[in-house]
Amino acid sequence: MQILDTLVGRGARVYHSGGYLGNGEVVWLKARLPTEIRIGERDVLEPYLLYSNSHDGSRPIDIRPTIVRIVCQNVLNPALQVKSTTLMSPFRHSHRHSPEMLRREAKQFFQVVLEQCEVAQQLFMRLSGASCTESDFQAFLASLLPEPKRPATADQNPAVRKGYETRVESILAARRGIDTVFRHGIPEQRISPAGDNWWGALNAVTSWVDHVQEIKGDRYAHIIFGSGNLLKTKALELVQQASD
Repeated sequence: MQILDTLVGRGARVYHSGGYLGNGEVVWLKARLPTEIRIGERDVLEPYLLYSNSHDGSRPIDIRPTIVRIVCQNVLNPALQVKSTTLMSPFRHSHRHSPEMLRREAKQFFQVVLEQCEVAQQLFMRLSGASCTESDFQAFLASLLPEPKRPATADQNPAVRKGYETRVESILAARRGIDTVFRHGIPEQRISPAGDNWWGALNAVTSWVDHVQEIKGDRYAHIIFGSGNLLKTKALELVQQASD
C-alpha cells in the first residue's frame, strides 16, 4: 500500500475503490492515473493502477495498469505484446525484497506506464478505424472461443459425449452472447454498440464479460484477475492481429 501511495497518492484524492477477495486474504486498491485516453471526441478511457497484495504471502505484490471505458465501465488490463514493446505489463515482486528496492522499481514502472498510455491510445484509435465485417467478426469469435475436439470415446461413452456436447453448447452460447452485444449493445444498461470496427469487436467482448456473462463467485475477481480477464486479453491480441 505504501508503494502505491508513493507513486500516485502524495496527498491527492486519486483512490477510486478498493476491496478484498475470498475471506480477505487478498486485498486490492485502484488509483487514478493523471492522464486519459481519448478515442475520437466522445469515447474517453481512464487509466488506473490496480494494487493487490495478500496477507498470507500466497500472492506477490502486484501493481498493474487497468483501463476503464467511461461510457460502459468496461475494464481492460492490457498486458500483452504490441510489436516489440510490452504494453503495460504488471509490476510483480515477492514480499522478501526490501521496501526501498520495491519503491525504486515501482517508480520506474510508473514512468513506463505513463508513456505507454500514449501507445495504448494510438492502438485503440487504429482499432476504431479498422473495419470489421460480419465474416471477420464470426472468424474472430471462432478463434476467441474455439470448439473443443470431439473425444475419441464420445460415441461409446454417453457420459463423455454428454460432457462434450455441454461444453460445445456453452461455447456457442457465449459466441451468441458476444455477437448480440456487438450488434445491439446492452440496452437494459444503456450501453450502445461501439461500431462495426475492431474497437467495437473488442468492446463487445469486454462488455459481455463485465456485464452479461453468468459466473460463479466474485464478479470483480473474475473480470480483473480470473478467466474473464484472460478472455479479454486474448480478444485484444486477436483484434490487433486482425487489424494489422
